[in-house]
Amino acid sequence: MVAGLLGDEFQVLLSDSVSNIEESEAAAAKVTGLDLEVVLVLSSMAVPPQTLTSFLDSLDSKPAIVIWAVNDADFAVRDDFNHGAITQHGSTVGAPMIVSALLRSGTRSPVILGRLGDDSVLGRIRSAMELGGASARLRRARIGAIGPPLVGYSHVVTDSDQLQKATGMTVVDIEPSHYADVFRAVTSARVGEFVDEMTAQYCPSSEIRGSQSLLGAARATVALLDLCESLDLSGGAMNCHVDEIRLGEEIGFAPCFALGYMTSRGVPWTCVGDVLTAIAMVGVATLGRPTLYHEIEAIDYESGELLIANSGEHDSRFWPSERPSIELNVWFPASENLCSVCVTGELLSGPATLVAFAEQPDHRYRFITAQGNLTGRGFPWAGTTNGGLRLDAEDPVSSWEAWAEAGPGHHSCLTTGHVAADIGAMASAVGCEWFSVC
Repeated sequence: MVAGLLGDEFQVLLSDSVSNIEESEAAAAKVTGLDLEVVLVLSSMAVPPQTLTSFLDSLDSKPAIVIWAVNDADFAVRDDFNHGAITQHGSTVGAPMIVSALLRSGTRSPVILGRLGDDSVLGRIRSAMELGGASARLRRARIGAIGPPLVGYSHVVTDSDQLQKATGMTVVDIEPSHYADVFRAVTSARVGEFVDEMTAQYCPSSEIRGSQSLLGAARATVALLDLCESLDLSGGAMNCHVDEIRLGEEIGFAPCFALGYMTSRGVPWTCVGDVLTAIAMVGVATLGRPTLYHEIEAIDYESGELLIANSGEHDSRFWPSERPSIELNVWFPASENLCSVCVTGELLSGPATLVAFAEQPDHRYRFITAQGNLTGRGFPWAGTTNGGLRLDAEDPVSSWEAWAEAGPGHHSCLTTGHVAADIGAMASAVGCEWFSVC
């Protein structure tokens, strides 16, 4: 019944009833090799929790778990409630047994109590499963790291082994020379095809239309697309300020447009080797939301707005009904004939959330969030994507101070909507802390 109710929104790979360890192991064998993201457990009575844990231990993957302490649609406690009813309807006994056993192995699971046939309960189940799937994808994320971080930027990276041990995420180290090889292998025909795609999705300025700068940006983007596909990357961090990329003669420019194009496809990239912010962006991307890599450049003491801008990255989903403009990137002029290009534009007004990911003492990790609203104010002389953000706090100065003290570094992710609670639930699911500023 429940599988039928969820089938329109989720691909149900297995629907089974188990009451002992043998049946659990047999059920796990049915999904061997399949990529399970979420397991919905309906607990209606007291069953030894090893019944479930043996199922999970037999799986190839580590899915998210959602516990439904379920009762029949017509369930009610009446005066004649007896031993048999306690056994048959003991979901408030069985579910905590499962949760306790899971917590011992480090697995945190949301628990939802409710009766079959209750639409509000089913809505909570759907939301929990969607968030569980996002958390599972984050745990399995592969974060590319092209080159070391910018010299001195020790705050943007983490020990990859400790990160994987704590969260399941994997950092894939990539030599800048490998990206240069992929760049070199892109054919002129593919560059031409991609330029057509760029001009259909974006609006290049007259200054760069048909220029070598536009062709270079197209080649760099196709190269990053190929690299992500070949290494199965969920996102990544590039430090282009090296001889093999921006500082060399063969590429010779900052591929900011390429980072933004991949980000717009839900595979977010950061610059200067910022792996931690890449993780924040991948986390938001698993929720299906846009992710803008940025800095908080300044605060307007009069209006309380934070000035959001960056050095060339973008996410076209911030302008869902427009063709964003591509201009020369004033941050990285390379030569008279070859310059970096980037998307410029002012962020539309609406609810928004800042999200960051930071390392804490003893290799603990923290998601940091702050909710507010984009005001629609623009700063066109910033030269890149920009906008004004006012946080949901009475004192903008103290709220920024709280944000900075939480440890996000100078980069973070901006997304649309108020998603702090979802980020908090995801943080718990992957074994991280969550700090909410507002």
